Amino acid sequence: GDFAVAATQEEEALSIAHEVGDRFLIAYSGVNLGLVRIIQGNIEAARSLLEESRSLFKELEDASGEALALFTLGIASYRSGDLATARAQLEESLRLSEAHGNVPYAAMALSALQSLVSSQGDQERASSLYQQGQPLIQQAQHRGELGLFQINLGDLYRQSGEERMAQASYREGLRLWQEMHHVEQQLGTVKGLSSLAEMAAAQGQSERAGRLFGAASRLLPATSSYREEMNRRVAAARAHLDATTFETGWTAGQA
Repeated sequence: GDFAVAATQEEEALSIAHEVGDRFLIAYSGVNLGLVRIIQGNIEAARSLLEESRSLFKELEDASGEALALFTLGIASYRSGDLATARAQLEESLRLSEAHGNVPYAAMALSALQSLVSSQGDQERASSLYQQGQPLIQQAQHRGELGLFQINLGDLYRQSGEERMAQASYREGLRLWQEMHHVEQQLGTVKGLSSLAEMAAAQGQSERAGRLFGAASRLLPATSSYREEMNRRVAAARAHLDATTFETGWTAGQA
């Protein structure tokens, strides 16, 4: 339902952009709608929108926009099972971002590449990408935003059924947040732990789900606006797991 609403909103935005003839707006709206189409599983429609956006960005000499379109095309290619093309598109996105000093987009492309090769079992390449990304991460002014992006990207992978990619993205997002040592601002950590907990619950891992949810709940301030959402996610997971084992994990996570 939420994705249907999002699709309608992005379709309207793209339609308005065409009406006013704003090519920048058309290109960016195309990327946004393309991402929604990926989530919906309509890869061909996504690819068509994203290729058009990429062409517009090239004509407008907007390297950052082209890098964003390539990044999203890479996600579409991965979703369709074309890993070679996905890797090439993500690497080109990375090259453009680095060449024009766009640190956030470069970090995004690097993280996605790291998740891709990690999911394929190429840990040596994943480690190399991790090392390559450290200087970029250190330059980033908003590392928390990068961490949240990784967690949101993990949600996209999980909704698409790509559990290994999802887990790799969640772990990278958690790592970024943990390195900041801002315990009072760890909503990203809470969301990452909760997402991993839901994955464990879906796999019937009662103790692990309880432990991860317990840790997330302990980090979340009682007055947080996210508390209601957290309670809902915990209740949904707990409903189909072994209660005693879940509680054992919860107690350990709280500690």
